[in-house]
Amino acid sequence: MPTTDLDPGAAALGRKCVKCESPGILSGIDAKKAVYCRPCFVQMVKHKFRSALGKRRVYKDGASKETLLVFDGSPAAALALGQLVESKRETDHRKLMIEPTVLLTLETTDPERAGRILQRYAEIGAKLAEPGIGIPFRIAHIAAGLQKNIELRVDSGEQYIGKEQIAIYERLLSAMQSTTARSEMTRLFGELLAARFAAATGIDKIWLPRTGDDLSKDVVSFFSLGKGAHTSSLISVSERRLGVNFLRPMHDIGDKEVALLNRLEGYDERYETPDCREPLPPASIHLVAANFIDMLQREGYTATTSTLLASTAKIVDGSAKAQEYCRICGSPATQKEKNSAALLCYPCRRLREECSEKTLFDQALCS
Repeated sequence: MPTTDLDPGAAALGRKCVKCESPGILSGIDAKKAVYCRPCFVQMVKHKFRSALGKRRVYKDGASKETLLVFDGSPAAALALGQLVESKRETDHRKLMIEPTVLLTLETTDPERAGRILQRYAEIGAKLAEPGIGIPFRIAHIAAGLQKNIELRVDSGEQYIGKEQIAIYERLLSAMQSTTARSEMTRLFGELLAARFAAATGIDKIWLPRTGDDLSKDVVSFFSLGKGAHTSSLISVSERRLGVNFLRPMHDIGDKEVALLNRLEGYDERYETPDCREPLPPASIHLVAANFIDMLQREGYTATTSTLLASTAKIVDGSAKAQEYCRICGSPATQKEKNSAALLCYPCRRLREECSEKTLFDQALCS
């Protein structure tokens, strides 16, 4: 497909690139604000990725360079992986001075679907192992987040970590009374897996594949679930929780920019795994939030994402300096939560209330 056909709305404006004198044929979220030629567009998106980390100085002053990329097959994960691979090669862009490890994750419990994803992951793993790249990787099911101390070894014949925990994971999801609770449990297991895998491998920093559009949808769902003031840290570029530093380097990059860059650089064909992530369940708050943000952007409210993220970032979490934290998600505990026997934050306490197997819930997540 010709480059001019990738973003017809931008090309139709007939304007010049804001960075040079070439025709502007690509744009970010709002073509009315700025259009770019192909080279300048690629440079702009990659600069956003790097500057999000550089501004926070997360790798400065002797900080550890070891970093874990959580790869879930999404376009955002493909872009992040493409940046890691490029950092190992000679390119026109400044190298990312980090020591990466990639965690390829599974959500599905269907063996046939898992087999297709594992086949794709084997192809991606072969690319990561190529001479001159050599990025270590592991494959794990998010059910492995049930392990307090993740066992990195797998038995012969098993292709990924966490296979033994899938039965308990399925039982927990089935015990949740609403689709919203099941969706939130899946999200939590993804975080727990990342944090506990990082701890098991001695890695302090985790890249999460969340775009600005993803985070704006998170804002709506988090407020709906009662996370309140904690939301500001949950959608920030850098967040310390569960003993690790969660990083969101695509905080300022939109889904459209990700899709265009992946197409231009070939990351979509090399890394994207569309069948990997479970679709958001119907009638869940997470799906309603996603549809709401998508609708606003389709109707022309292009500043929705930036406005939501900027406004949420101004919220001050009064319990941010707490000495005790939720036993599941790691959010700072309020005084009322500190006095409770379970020491669970309000959203996690609501999850427990929705579970019909509370003993299993407590053994799996609160012990």
